[in-house]
Amino acid sequence: MPGQPPAPLSLSLVFRKPSSRGIFATLHATLAPMARGDDRPPDRFGDYVLVRKIASGGMAEIHLARARSTHGADKFVAIKAIHPRYLEDKSFHRMLVEEARLAVQLSHKNIGQVFDLGQVDGRYFIVMEYIDGFDLSRAHDACREKGTKLPADVAAFIGREVCAALAFAHTRRDRTGRPLNLIHRDISPQNILL
Repeated sequence: MPGQPPAPLSLSLVFRKPSSRGIFATLHATLAPMARGDDRPPDRFGDYVLVRKIASGGMAEIHLARARSTHGADKFVAIKAIHPRYLEDKSFHRMLVEEARLAVQLSHKNIGQVFDLGQVDGRYFIVMEYIDGFDLSRAHDACREKGTKLPADVAAFIGREVCAALAFAHTRRDRTGRPLNLIHRDISPQNILL
């Protein structure tokens, strides 16, 4: 609505590997050993099995999880759950629910998909597409450690794809044609997945 402030949104911007060769394959091979988690047994979380924690941020934790099916067609997903220290703060619950409500309306090749919103023992969570890759920050660090830089054409490609995803989210309208007024307020290398 006019005059309404833009809704905050936290999205994972995703860039599918254009081929099995080139910088993306090199980055994945370089970073693959860093992706392994610990050897603890997995934890049940509602209908999901938590495999390992991927990240922890200001309001939430993100876990790699396995969605169990009755016929063995398991699927890996990412679960973004309210951080345990905020379980009693209903404002965090409302923010996560609103994020899920908005993000589920975004279907774009460069935006990680949101599949579901749930609650386990009072802890709200979002089930999202698991992106088997690395964030731009880790890619940058790996390049620096190797004494190299991202090639200019790869950096330009990433920049173009970030802009395409943001333009899509920022101009998205609801089913009635009203603008969603979304603004991504956390564009950072950690939120750009390769």
